[in-house]
Amino acid sequence: MKRLKILFFVILFLPLIAFSAVYFGNLHAHTSYSDGEGDPVQAFNHARYIAGLDIQAITDHAHYFVQPLEDGSDKFARTKEYAAEFTEPGVFLALAGFEWTATGYGHINVYDTEEWISRDQADLFQLYEWIVKHKALAQFNHPVRDFGDNFREFIYFPEVDRYINLLEVGNGNWASGEVISQEMEMAYRDALRKGWHVGATANQDNHKANWGSANDARTAVIADSLDYESVMRALRSRHVYATEDKNAYVMFSADDAIMGDIVYDATKVTLRISFEDIGDPVSSATLVSLDGEISLPVSGEKWEFSTDITLDLNYEWVYLKIHEKDGDDIITSPIWFQSSSGLYVMNPAFSPSRPAHEEPFILKFDLVNWNEETSYVDLSIRLSNEEVFNRRVRLEPLSRASTSIELSSEEEGLLQIYINGELSWEKPLHLARFSALLDTTHENGQELLNGELLKLIEDLGGRVEVLRGRMRPASLKGKSIFILPLPDAGGFVPMLKKLSAKEMMFISDHLNEGGYLVLVASRDPLEPEIVATYNSLLETLGLKVRFSADGTAILEDGVERDLVVYNVGRGKLLLISHEVALHPTAEFEEQFMKLLGVEHPGGEK
Repeated sequence: MKRLKILFFVILFLPLIAFSAVYFGNLHAHTSYSDGEGDPVQAFNHARYIAGLDIQAITDHAHYFVQPLEDGSDKFARTKEYAAEFTEPGVFLALAGFEWTATGYGHINVYDTEEWISRDQADLFQLYEWIVKHKALAQFNHPVRDFGDNFREFIYFPEVDRYINLLEVGNGNWASGEVISQEMEMAYRDALRKGWHVGATANQDNHKANWGSANDARTAVIADSLDYESVMRALRSRHVYATEDKNAYVMFSADDAIMGDIVYDATKVTLRISFEDIGDPVSSATLVSLDGEISLPVSGEKWEFSTDITLDLNYEWVYLKIHEKDGDDIITSPIWFQSSSGLYVMNPAFSPSRPAHEEPFILKFDLVNWNEETSYVDLSIRLSNEEVFNRRVRLEPLSRASTSIELSSEEEGLLQIYINGELSWEKPLHLARFSALLDTTHENGQELLNGELLKLIEDLGGRVEVLRGRMRPASLKGKSIFILPLPDAGGFVPMLKKLSAKEMMFISDHLNEGGYLVLVASRDPLEPEIVATYNSLLETLGLKVRFSADGTAILEDGVERDLVVYNVGRGKLLLISHEVALHPTAEFEEQFMKLLGVEHPGGEK
């Protein structure tokens, strides 16, 4: 969180924020009108009188609506009738929606409409058009890869963004209530980076007769009152947070704005947080923004917190994540801080992430026009305050333009994007001192992709690339380090896990030419015939060290080791345990930096 600068922290135990009304609901559930149990009458009764919810939505799968009820009536229309019948303003709100389900894309809940549409009538983009036409309220459901590619990787449409206002960071009806997952939170962040303005929800997705009582997961709705108009207004404004605790009260604000709001043209604001959950103290609280995370010095079951922040970019967001000591998680909707220009840069990145000296690299980003009229953007890219690119770009109303620009640099510096003179994004450009290649061609290496070993390499000034497909003679050319993990257990093609004689030759040549090889033991037992091919490599290199028959241990003279280093030709070979690869030890870091001739991250070569 570099650009979101915290100026000072203040912890107060006096009232800073008056709690607005918070209502706890379940916005995703099914009945026998699709693939669940019971009917909407049972569901609304159970949610109100057994689960004690304030709000319950029934969102049956729309493709079941093609088959009417026995009396010939439409299932969705009947659900809406029951919802109106069971609603008692100020006491209980019953909602009717539907779920559009298309495995391959993902699932979306739709609310506040008189009509319905199913996957048989519309693909993802046709559904988006339908949502806009009907001015519906919609929610991205359970964004995990089991259900598809997360809505074509959350490809962004500014007009659709006005109506898809919610995203589930928690979904599940298991008794433990651990429904907020890292995968869904990472998808939440991805959607926010792409430009979507979505609030965080947690719902039970009930298919059994346990509406609201399956666990304590809830969507908390901050509304003026418990009636249809107020709650719909709150949901469309993203005034929600996801909670695994059924009565945790959280208020997150920035001056006069609360979670879910958009603040325009602010340069400095005061963030305020108020928390209360008697009997369930907080273990940690974190502010999350485009630039990362910052832990907050708070604890206890009831507290207030305040901090001033400065805002340098013309588009930023920040949300709050709380972890309670009993394991329950809470994630709020963000507060957005945007320029009133309506012109923004979304999802910027450059590739490779660490280019070599004078090596071309590609800077990619989306230019977004939120305005309802054509806009012109003076695009300027600067490195260390020197302009290296400029162009005038025409943007159609409510549009997104994918942009790719090739650049190169002789030196490191701060890379910045300006649009119409406003700073839209910045990130340090670091040049690669060396390159590393992670092998994933032998059904291996997946666990290391986002692990500490690769992060250490990047911190030391290295660039990490991933070898996919198959190993070829040129694969290792120009690479300083080749990381070869033993295969993962399981998989589909055992032959792919074996190291071939040709591959052994490529690796031997790499070492003889002065390269480094990092061999990583397996986490789980492998078939001996697979491990034997990696031991054949060690024998080919003239070494006596071996992997155990199942590949989980490194044996040097019969003694198990976590780390051994050998000179091979002009290069070096490191054998490390799987645990060391996941969590590099001080000994490994010392050996690794010594081999590379670099100092600890932050030091000079």
